[in-house]
Amino acid sequence: MKPSYRDCESLFLKEWSRYNNSKVYLESSGFGSNFDLIRATNSKTEEIVLYHIEVKRRFESVLSQIPKIVFEMLKVKLLERWKVQDIYMKYGVPYWGQNALVKSGLFMFWRFWHLERRQKNEQ
Repeated sequence: MKPSYRDCESLFLKEWSRYNNSKVYLESSGFGSNFDLIRATNSKTEEIVLYHIEVKRRFESVLSQIPKIVFEMLKVKLLERWKVQDIYMKYGVPYWGQNALVKSGLFMFWRFWHLERRQKNEQ
């Protein structure tokens, strides 16, 4: 039995929220957006990075389970929620410039999603 749109939406928003919160916490810990374990100088920072990597893996897994049509509907809903304007394509992915949506982490999610899909299609 296929999951309903509501199930997908609930799962997606829960995991996206967890992923985004982890990303914000990671960046506020001084890692910036390009983090790695080499920069984790003690067990606490290493724990933060490892947790974020695990959350990201779970989020990627959720994304892979969401049917494309449902994902398109979720995109519309998220765009409406953040009142995004001036969307244009840059390097093959949606790009919003320096607005709140970029800071929210949604841009990174979209970028990841589209790049992943493109890589899978090229294989």
